[in-house]
Amino acid sequence: MDLYKILGVSKDADIQEIKKAYRNLAFKYHPDKNPSGEEIFKEINVAYEILKDPERRKKYDFMRKYGMTDQDIFNKYYGDPDAIIAMELNELVSLFLKQLDELYMNFIHNVRARARNFLKSISKLFFGSPK
Repeated sequence: MDLYKILGVSKDADIQEIKKAYRNLAFKYHPDKNPSGEEIFKEINVAYEILKDPERRKKYDFMRKYGMTDQDIFNKYYGDPDAIIAMELNELVSLFLKQLDELYMNFIHNVRARARNFLKSISKLFFGSPK
């Protein structure tokens, strides 16, 4: 279930478009008006709750980008505690690996800079300063 498709909006929709789509769909599928639309109404509410909040929307988009299914995302916000813990750990591992990569790149950059300076010093020692 793609939350954007549920509301019928594009991935770059602004909050006004999301609210408008939600209101129209909620009115159309509200259980008091449409008894057979209860499941759809629940999906509409879940989609709206996530997409209306900029932080939750950002997390949703991030998780979709990196291969999490909508069911995983739904469980994170509304369901299976084991799935929530697993996804939190997955996020922590991803963050850790990103930080580790940054540390490694900084380390390599510093080693290269020090090696260059060392080689310049050796060159000056043996060949003197350039004139």
